[in-house]
Amino acid sequence: MGNIGWGLPIGYTKVLYVESDGTNYVDTGVIGKHGISCEGRIAFVKIPNDATFIGSRTDSGHTRIYLLHYFQKPTYGYGQYYQCGTAATANTIYDFATVLKVGEQSLTWNGEVIGTNNISNELDTGYTIYIFALNQTNVMKWPTQGRLYYLKIWDNDILVRDYIPCTNKEGTYGLWDRVNKTFSTSVGTPLIGA
Repeated sequence: MGNIGWGLPIGYTKVLYVESDGTNYVDTGVIGKHGISCEGRIAFVKIPNDATFIGSRTDSGHTRIYLLHYFQKPTYGYGQYYQCGTAATANTIYDFATVLKVGEQSLTWNGEVIGTNNISNELDTGYTIYIFALNQTNVMKWPTQGRLYYLKIWDNDILVRDYIPCTNKEGTYGLWDRVNKTFSTSVGTPLIGA
């Protein structure tokens, strides 16, 4: 697919998606706190019972920032967790958008708002958000075996991450952030992709 139109540097090649095997994750470097929102396109390679696609939390569990979790069906978390919609299907592409602001929380799934809240608490996990797993006090928990096609993250409506799946000149799969001009690979086993 090349790098034309994607803002990728020379030596990087756009791919359709990157895939986690359920033992690895990507650290976004973005703290999970109120004011965070995102949108992306994903697929579950294997439908989990209880797993995080994008999120962070403290040990107590009551300070959750789940931009996308899956507990029997799509779930988001702001303090507590909220199951929404219906069960997903493996190897099916889903578009989603999550808003986790003070007084405004929602999960949109394939263009339909499937969950809303208006919790007024300010939350700050103090830990960065992981992709393909949950960052619980700097420990990977509840990993997801899934694919990421793209992901954008906003902090109080400022775009802070704009991830494009790609390979670098060594052929390593990862995510190019068009905001910060950085390439992130997985912690643990290497990502695969297509």
